[in-house]
Amino acid sequence: MLKLELLGGFRLSDAGVEIPLRSRKARGLLAYLALDPDRVFPREHLANLLWDDRMDAQARQSLRQALTTLRQRLADHTPELLLSDHDSVSLTGAAVDVDVMNFRQALREDRLADAADHYQGNLLDGLGSLAETFDAWLTDESRRLRHQACEACEGLAAEQLAQGDAEAALAAGERAVALDPLRESTHRLLMQAYLKAGKRAQALQQYRTLVGVLQRELGSEPDQASAELYARIRDAASSLATEPSTPPTAASGGPAEPLDKPAIAVLPFANISDDPRLEYFSDGITEDITTDLARSWSFYVVPRNSAFAYKGGGVDLKQVAEELGAQYVVEGSVRREGEQIRITAQLVDALAGKHVWAERYDRELKNVFAVQDEITRAIAGAITPEFLSAEIHRVHRKDDRNLDAWDSMMHAYWLLTRFDKEDNAKARHYARKAMDLDPTSARALALYAVSHVMDSIYDWGPSRQISLREARRAAERAAALDDHDSLTARVLGLVNLYGKRLDDAAHYFRRAIDLDPNEAENHAMLGAALGYAGDFEAAQRLVEHALHLSPRDIYRQSWFNILGLVAAVSGKFDQAIEWARRATQANPAFPGPHRTLAACYGILGRDKEARAAMAELRRLLPAASVGYFREQLPIADAAALERYLEGLRQAGLPD
Repeated sequence: MLKLELLGGFRLSDAGVEIPLRSRKARGLLAYLALDPDRVFPREHLANLLWDDRMDAQARQSLRQALTTLRQRLADHTPELLLSDHDSVSLTGAAVDVDVMNFRQALREDRLADAADHYQGNLLDGLGSLAETFDAWLTDESRRLRHQACEACEGLAAEQLAQGDAEAALAAGERAVALDPLRESTHRLLMQAYLKAGKRAQALQQYRTLVGVLQRELGSEPDQASAELYARIRDAASSLATEPSTPPTAASGGPAEPLDKPAIAVLPFANISDDPRLEYFSDGITEDITTDLARSWSFYVVPRNSAFAYKGGGVDLKQVAEELGAQYVVEGSVRREGEQIRITAQLVDALAGKHVWAERYDRELKNVFAVQDEITRAIAGAITPEFLSAEIHRVHRKDDRNLDAWDSMMHAYWLLTRFDKEDNAKARHYARKAMDLDPTSARALALYAVSHVMDSIYDWGPSRQISLREARRAAERAAALDDHDSLTARVLGLVNLYGKRLDDAAHYFRRAIDLDPNEAENHAMLGAALGYAGDFEAAQRLVEHALHLSPRDIYRQSWFNILGLVAAVSGKFDQAIEWARRATQANPAFPGPHRTLAACYGILGRDKEARAAMAELRRLLPAASVGYFREQLPIADAAALERYLEGLRQAGLPD
């Protein structure tokens, strides 16, 4: 029997072997018929559904071509799947196992756990627009199924909570919230589950999350039932006596957000030239850096007005940091000599008394505002990776038993850059620990999702599809918690990139850039999406911009690898070899560049070098094969991918 999976994408298979179906309209037609099996559809209805922009005769001819495509593709599997005559078409329900039908059956039989398991994502996710009429049907049907899945997950959570299994209820409830972040009943259920699990602080935080979501999306407040539940939980423990007497609201701002990550203060840059007119320039640099850094997910930025209280004269950085509640301080100076201007900047771990980073910028002062913009971007772009590097080193010195949520997340962040199976598993452990300590952390969930993306890329998990599915689920939950976090947007891009949905990936990477244009990794990953889609020049421009923003970034090995792969499939083998070599120098244990070296050397007939690179690749990925990389690599140009794979075959990689 054929298996048709429509939830979370489109996959047609027979005995576990995928049956490729390139035509998007043929996929849409098959899905539409499969959701109402054995029903006889008039040909006119199907033609108007998918070809509503064509004349009747043209639409019917297009329908005939789509049916012919399906029959040819399925002839060796289930020739009787599609039944048709001159006027009608139907699909034989007994010949195919459809996940949507299994989902619906589980709902009818009140098997909520099975229903939740069957729902793996939006209907035909990633298919794209086909026709106005079809798109309207798909939107309505997808919304209906998503609503049913949300109800199933919430009902399952309620059952599990009634049975005393609070942890299982939390997992099911979080899935429901990811499906519909505005559903107050689910938020209340999660609050009750946290309370049952003995996590009163998380229960209260769940209410605050609800407040933020409702205000951001609807401009409204929680209903009375939610506010009363919050009040009951708050008042139940004397340890929470410092909570406000009324529930926090978006309008009032609620209680101050706890500092669960370090803070940075940008002190006013000093004008040390004889030109008082540069005072506005130094203040402008300070304000712009403060504004740009505030976009980052990595730290809190002390408000401008608080930092500007220290303008003028020498200050004790440790005292300033303590007074402002900041771990790190950015300070700098501006000096003019003739038509030249020199800006210095440094990042200091003020509480530890250590310099983290310093740089000097010399420019011609032809256009004051252009120089101000350029220097602001350069400084803001350099600070984030240097800060993260300093935090990683600081956390490594701590006792593992005393790690808080931020420390655990920094461990996960660093381990993910190692590109190693064992380190990836450790990264997931620390991401889970951060999630346990702070269930509202979108960033911890995003890093957890990245670990599953890595599993899917390098075949470190149970299967590529299972790993990607888990990654997508976690990334969507992270977005439900905070859809204004650039890291969360970037991780959604990664999930789509390695799910081979390059347009969707590019959309999320652009969203990440909009949220934080100073995060170099956002630009590099957009370069990857555009490069894998066939635009080498765009990939090179974006990755080189990332390297300009953050030349010592801990992810630069990955950026070199991206350009190596894109250059190789673009036929630029000498450039590909150079980029791949730079990647192996940055991290010899990273498998990707060894693969590109083997492929390029194989294509060029440099057999000795090809086999040496292949030996290293096979050492790092013993189970690798041509078929494995064909499935894994998200290269849009099938011919270019096959040429790359042939190079690997020539280097000694088995099929």
